[in-house]
Amino acid sequence: MSELREIADWQLTTLASDQVEKTVDLYDLGVDWMDAELDTTGSRWLAIYLPVWLYTFTEVEKDVRRHYLLAVNGRTKETVGAVPYDRKKSSVVVLLAPPITFVALTFIGSMIAPLLAALGLR
Repeated sequence: MSELREIADWQLTTLASDQVEKTVDLYDLGVDWMDAELDTTGSRWLAIYLPVWLYTFTEVEKDVRRHYLLAVNGRTKETVGAVPYDRKKSSVVVLLAPPITFVALTFIGSMIAPLLAALGLR
């Protein structure tokens, strides 16, 4: 149990320092960590959410390596992490989605308009 306690304390310290770093990024001079200390009292173990599925992926593009990690809680299906995506395909979708949607809605509107007129709703 003491091994788990050490791991939990390390994880809590890491999470806390990450949260603090997000708030100090706004300062121009920068912040240096001198020491980090965590003291917990009255803790108890309630649950461990298993299984956890881990997926790692390394993408190499033009001598640049990007590492991705995705974790999925097997019980709640909650996911955390980053998934690689193709920027070219994403750009095509972003550029084509509005005109395709406009054409589709115009077509649907032209089909529904006579029906509404026939029913006297227009």
